[in-house]
Amino acid sequence: MTLLETSPDITIEELRHSLSKQGLYFGYGTIRRFFERHKITRKKKTAHATEQDRPEVLKRREAWRESQGKLDRDRLVFIDETWASTNMARNAWSLPPR
Repeated sequence: MTLLETSPDITIEELRHSLSKQGLYFGYGTIRRFFERHKITRKKKTAHATEQDRPEVLKRREAWRESQGKLDRDRLVFIDETWASTNMARNAWSLPPR
């Protein structure tokens, strides 16, 4: 099984990092052009993270949903205008250092 099959939403930078661990070094543009030439799309195809489908994650998510009804609503604090990003898309900045 290839890296693209096991990690279908891998970014080009993550792919470069993985290949470099194997002693293979390619520029970002080289990989992008390879994908274009072979009609390989790198657009995310799912609206949710694939981790959500793992059994242990599904169990924890269900437990979290059930716990929400037990919260003391008088103790909840809502923060607005925090400038926090809600965009959970992966990016090259989250890569580990080389």
